[in-house]
Amino acid sequence: MKKIFVVVFVLSIFSCTESDIIDDFDIAMAEHLRVRIASSRMYDGTNTPKYWVRSDTSFVWNTLVQKIDGFQYEEGYEYLIDVYKLGNQYKLASVVSKTRKESVVPLLGCNDFGEHSTSLFLPDGLMIDSMYVFQNDMLLTEKQYDKLNSWRTRSLITYNDPNCGYWQNRNVYYIFAPDFQYVTLAQQAIQEWSNKTLLNFVNSTGQGDYIEFQNLDMAGVLGLSNLGRVGGRQTIQIGSGATKGTIMHEIGHALGLYHEHMRNDRDNYVTILWDNIPESMHSQFLIPNYSQDSGQFDFASIMLYSSWQGAMDATHPSMKTIDGYTFGAQRTYISDGDSAGIASIPVYGPPIYKLIQTVENVQENVWGNVEEGEWDCRYTIKCYSDRYKTILMTLTTSKVVNLKIHHIVWDENQQRMVETVTTQQVTLAAGSNTYDIGTVHNIENYYMGNPTSYDVTIYEIE
Repeated sequence: MKKIFVVVFVLSIFSCTESDIIDDFDIAMAEHLRVRIASSRMYDGTNTPKYWVRSDTSFVWNTLVQKIDGFQYEEGYEYLIDVYKLGNQYKLASVVSKTRKESVVPLLGCNDFGEHSTSLFLPDGLMIDSMYVFQNDMLLTEKQYDKLNSWRTRSLITYNDPNCGYWQNRNVYYIFAPDFQYVTLAQQAIQEWSNKTLLNFVNSTGQGDYIEFQNLDMAGVLGLSNLGRVGGRQTIQIGSGATKGTIMHEIGHALGLYHEHMRNDRDNYVTILWDNIPESMHSQFLIPNYSQDSGQFDFASIMLYSSWQGAMDATHPSMKTIDGYTFGAQRTYISDGDSAGIASIPVYGPPIYKLIQTVENVQENVWGNVEEGEWDCRYTIKCYSDRYKTILMTLTTSKVVNLKIHHIVWDENQQRMVETVTTQQVTLAAGSNTYDIGTVHNIENYYMGNPTSYDVTIYEIE
């Protein structure tokens, strides 16, 4: 599903109706599109086909209601097709590929009556364990909660704030409480995030900053999580009835993700049906001034609530897509949009740096009890897009890399090795994937196994 090549792609293809189709089709005048058709197809009350389509420039699936002339669709397959578009008419040019698969598509429907939940809805500001409940399943620190009412607020978490930030160096530390009942589900959820991101989930010693997974004994509440890294011990609390998807959702909050329907561009995709939301819960649907959008809006996001979240009347939703569809809360997988959103956060995403050492001009001499060695070591930084450091990545913007330099010498007066450590910042230019730090000359000489001179420089990436 990664290779989707678009020759010409315009959003207007999603805004027409089947009645707009014209009879005459001049291929010479038509636009040539290459689009991906997802494995499921919906029908509305008039039995009009609605295909899921997307381009390679977006992680958002959209509906195409027009018939594609000459296209014979088979359920359970994903197609990559070339089509001609003239006005509002579509004609199949060729099928590039047809793959048997269950595509990752949003869970939309046409029925107002859906997955109304008996879950308990918690009011914003409720105090639990000295934290403030927010949007039903997030726990905010006092500092974060105070920011909610500040017009200066840009984000409740930042890159460098030691108390309300993102996890550093892509390492997320965690432990399980001794009586935690959902270890297997939590391990599966952690593996899902690990598979779809560059994050490393590391078993903690219970020191420093870490997440503790705990049981939640509150009827009707499936999960609660702190937002981002809050400093010291923080919790993800999981209650009865939770699934792997519930835990994946709560981990998303601990990484610093808000709910999808709170994005600044939400109104371009979702209509909030205020009349079916209790006034006490309106704050959970307002577009805030504290969030920073990552990636693109995604109806398949693990962080999106369903159309019935907080609805007073179970026969009507609280949210719909702007074209009138209801949507479910996807809790099965980390979507491509979720992983792209994480990757767009600078401290979580690529590049991953690798320091390459190349040894040159080695000279070794041994005379009786004397051993002499000299060599040059060239240090180079390479940028990769994958955790295994196999795919070189060309930078789109300049990046600053912090280096630590260890200089170790033999001090004849003290008869011991002396190490000094300094730091250095280097800037990798946009358009590059490699940075040459330079070459250092190293010396180590011994007499009868004891050092007589030693001067070695070692670089490492902080």
